[in-house]
Amino acid sequence: MVNIIVELSKYLMIVLLTMYTYLCFSIFGYSDPDRQRSMLRRQNVLMFMIHINAFMVMYLEKEDIKILAFYVIQVILFITTITLYTNIYPKSSRLVVNNMCMLLCIGMIILARLNYEKAVKQYVIAAGAIAVSMAVPVIIRKFKKLSEWRNLYAVAGIASLAIVVVVGRVSYGAKLGFTVAGISIQPSELVKIIFVFFVASSFKMSLEFKNIVITTALAAFHVLILVVSKDLGAALIIFVVYLAMLYVATHQFLYVAAGLGAGSVASVGAYYLFNHVRTRVEAWRDPFAVYDNGGYQVAQSLFAIGTGGWFGMGLFQGMPEKIPVADEDFIFSAISEEMGLIFALCIILICVSCYVMFLNIAMQLHNMFYKMVALGLGTCYIFQAFLNIGGVTKFIPSTGVTLPLVSYGGSSLLSTLVMFAIIQGLYIVREDEEEDIERRKKERLRAKRGPEAGVGRPRNKEFARVTYIFVALFLAMMGYISYFQVTRSKEYIQSPYNARKDSYAERVVRGNILDRSGNVLARTLVSEDGTETREYPYGNMFAHTVGYSDHGKSGLESVTNFELLTSNAFFLEKLKNEFQDKKNMGDSVVTTLDANLQQTAYQAMGNAKGAVVVMEPSTGKILVMLSKPDFDPNRLSEDWEYLNTDVNSALLNRATQGQYAPGSTFKVITALEYMRENLGASSYSYNCGGAIEQDGTTIHCFGGNVHGQVSFADSIAYSCNTSFCNIGLSLDMGRFKKTSKELLFDSKLPSVLPYSKSKFMLDTGATSADKMMTAMGQGKTQVSPYHMALVTCAIANGGILMKPYLVDSITNYTGQEVDKNLPEEYKTLMTADEAAQLKQYMTGVVEYGTATVLRGQSYTAAGKTGTAEYSSDKEKDHSWYIGLTNVDNPELVISVIIESSDGEGKAVNVAKQVFDAYY
Repeated sequence: MVNIIVELSKYLMIVLLTMYTYLCFSIFGYSDPDRQRSMLRRQNVLMFMIHINAFMVMYLEKEDIKILAFYVIQVILFITTITLYTNIYPKSSRLVVNNMCMLLCIGMIILARLNYEKAVKQYVIAAGAIAVSMAVPVIIRKFKKLSEWRNLYAVAGIASLAIVVVVGRVSYGAKLGFTVAGISIQPSELVKIIFVFFVASSFKMSLEFKNIVITTALAAFHVLILVVSKDLGAALIIFVVYLAMLYVATHQFLYVAAGLGAGSVASVGAYYLFNHVRTRVEAWRDPFAVYDNGGYQVAQSLFAIGTGGWFGMGLFQGMPEKIPVADEDFIFSAISEEMGLIFALCIILICVSCYVMFLNIAMQLHNMFYKMVALGLGTCYIFQAFLNIGGVTKFIPSTGVTLPLVSYGGSSLLSTLVMFAIIQGLYIVREDEEEDIERRKKERLRAKRGPEAGVGRPRNKEFARVTYIFVALFLAMMGYISYFQVTRSKEYIQSPYNARKDSYAERVVRGNILDRSGNVLARTLVSEDGTETREYPYGNMFAHTVGYSDHGKSGLESVTNFELLTSNAFFLEKLKNEFQDKKNMGDSVVTTLDANLQQTAYQAMGNAKGAVVVMEPSTGKILVMLSKPDFDPNRLSEDWEYLNTDVNSALLNRATQGQYAPGSTFKVITALEYMRENLGASSYSYNCGGAIEQDGTTIHCFGGNVHGQVSFADSIAYSCNTSFCNIGLSLDMGRFKKTSKELLFDSKLPSVLPYSKSKFMLDTGATSADKMMTAMGQGKTQVSPYHMALVTCAIANGGILMKPYLVDSITNYTGQEVDKNLPEEYKTLMTADEAAQLKQYMTGVVEYGTATVLRGQSYTAAGKTGTAEYSSDKEKDHSWYIGLTNVDNPELVISVIIESSDGEGKAVNVAKQVFDAYY
């Protein structure tokens, strides 16, 4: 029953917050005060509904009465805050009060879920800060000389930051604050407000160039002290706040451009000066590349966001505690994981709504000092929110700042509440200004004079531009987060570093893996006592491709783990299962694999070691992926120790991870390079005497053959070693390496399964022996059977390699399709003319060359055989074959390697059996 409440509550909270967020912006469309008050009251109702819903779930999960007590005192605080502001300051902005309370409410919910003790501390600080800040609007209204204290603001700000440099403690690589009587103080949070008042008062005093230079120098000194403290997040906030205020005050974009230039140079300098900055940048680029050195935080954050999805896991159903400092810097990720991305995006919009209200009052005020204060505080607030959310979502590098009003942190909470109170004071000042303007108008009219000059609408063009820039930034960030959820989240969820995905098994029976005809390749058997056993009906046959789910995971069991542990059963059925405390059935993964072809390849290989890959070149579907020796995944626990010490490396998927000399199959690639350098090969001719000697190295044709006079086509068909050595000596090694790169050597391969990169070892300094050996497929070049299949697919498909895939579709357990993969182009590896010419040469291999066993069948074939020497024992060569069928409109591509074969014919014989079975 609790699970049902948790499941329903998350959807309810999403709906309620969505409605609240809608009211934040729709209220601007109404000028009727009664209608606006009604909408604001509805916001309060929605907030309290979210609040009680969340704490009800927490109480049911924890069954601790202190949760209810904590809920009650929060309700008292929120009601008191709203009531006091409404009654003491009727001219204040009710929407700003509502948003402040809503963000505090969300923060209290997630903090209580993460760390009850910290949530209580946050409450105490919030209550005290609200009590103190209630006096701030009076101060703003009554103290008319706030704009005259420029020097005091400058001294107070610089002195506070300097104290941190001297006595501050180091936290996460930066000096952020110090402790007094057990209370942690972070001066930079309050200095942000003091700094805004300093700049506003300075610009109110004078906008002459001399004063701008002095103000800029003092602002730079603030930033410099923060940089020395390594508090780069606060430094960046103050820098951006100053640029925004400078632009609006002077109307000169040139100043901003100069500031941005200087800031860019300083950022590069910070990258090279500070190790923790470099670490954060590297983590932003690729968190997995530096997972154990700075990337852990960002990776865990993205795991949480991706796992939570649009609707969240539900309170206490995720693992936000795995995110470092989840209650501070990464609280947005914790919210996303358990309350969902829709909920989190609504929080972003509420922050934007607060900013709009800050800038709204700035544009309505007439007094330049107050206008600049509102602008500065608004910029400070919104940019800090941007840095926090952007950092935890990998939109920008992490800067280590908190999410205002939501994250745990006394100094941050106090400064933000004071900031909001100042804005409320400015709303009251605005009303006073309007009343004063109206009074003066009436006095002048009574005196029969015209309207007083200087009381018109203030200039707001620059304010509007600044607003548009920040709103655009947030829209871009929201777009990026949505893009991540739709296209990139699965990549992070499937990461072997992500422990969250296995928690799904507590609520879902792992789904089936099927071949393309519906044959079951893996399934979960559930006994009467609820014990689950993973079964693999085909035993060893799909061991490497389908993989296993015990002792870690491999193959498709790993790659599609998220899908197998996700249930898209009908909603009512899932609800019924929750009532009966039963697990839901996981989705099924329908693969592109063909069990009949796989079985044919398996039997054709016999006891030999090696691999077979069969693909559809026109779609990229992988029909067969076989590796031998193999193992029985049904007996993995019993055989685990043996398999990890097995000299035959039975756990290795030789299809994708095996590294072999390509033998004569590489002659297809050498041929392509020769064609490119010589505008074709129609005039090529060579007299094969059975051996070739160059600089003391002699190479013979296979089996002692002497081919005599051969054309280019004959050289490929007969696999003439000496001819290809001659070709290799004539090639430009730089261009050859470039061609190999275009054919994905030393490059990332499109593969969902782990693979080894192929290696092309020649360069411009290669010896004659190296050139000859590489050209004929020996030497140091290494390649996997899978890679050779990809090259052959491009030849078969007019030069275009389709993106290979193993998963055709995802269905729920009843067979209803949930997701479908469609063919898509990956890359053009060669021109259509080049592919057609190579296909013609490979046809000759079957018609009169080394693969005549495939001639005269019901299907046409083209291919290339190969023998790769790996030992001085000539009886132990690897046998290769790559090829395609139905030459005019290729249907299948195959790549076969047999280790330690006793002749060149074995691999092509395996290919023939597979082709025969298919046709």
